[in-house]
Amino acid sequence: ESPTGVVFTSVGSLQVYPNPVVNGTLRISNSVLKAGDKVLIYSLSGSVVAVYEVTAGSETAINISQLASGVYVVKAGAYAAKVVVK
Repeated sequence: ESPTGVVFTSVGSLQVYPNPVVNGTLRISNSVLKAGDKVLIYSLSGSVVAVYEVTAGSETAINISQLASGVYVVKAGAYAAKVVVK
C-alpha cells in the first residue's frame, strides 16, 4: 500500500490501480504497453465483459462504472491482474 492509501496491483511491469476500484475508474500503467494495444476485462467465469484500447502516455484511465461489483481479471499484452470492483 502506498503512503496515500492507494493499493497498486503489479504483475511484472503492469500496474492496475486503485484496487479495489471504488469510483468507477481503473488506471493502468502503460510502461509495458503501447498506444493501440487492447486491454480486456474478463469475469471470473472467463467471459470478456469489456475491451478498451490503450492511449498514448504513461497511463490509461478506463471507465468501468458499468461493471457490477465483483472480481475481474484485467489482461493487457502478456500480463494479467485481478481487480475488485466495489
